[in-house]
Amino acid sequence: AQPSGIPTSFADLAERVAPAVVSIQTSGTVDLGAQPMLPPGFEEFFGGAPFGNPHGGPRRKHKSSGEGSGFVISSDGFVVTNNHVIENMDEIQVRFLD
Repeated sequence: AQPSGIPTSFADLAERVAPAVVSIQTSGTVDLGAQPMLPPGFEEFFGGAPFGNPHGGPRRKHKSSGEGSGFVISSDGFVVTNNHVIENMDEIQVRFLD
């Protein structure tokens, strides 16, 4: 016998918690710094530096976007997600299932 209130299948559990699950979309500009694109010594293997200055140079920036998921954990709307989903992002959009 199952205690009352406990889901009897994964589908029942998913249906019950779905309102607390959110989708997170992010975008931002990531500073790639001036690190070489090739490990030290590899520029000679490729006959120079075909991928830019291997010893550094101007700072490079890259437009980045991503997505992840999160969970609402309180009645005032506090959302928890993994740090890598939102780290260094300029814009974060949280969307509910509905």
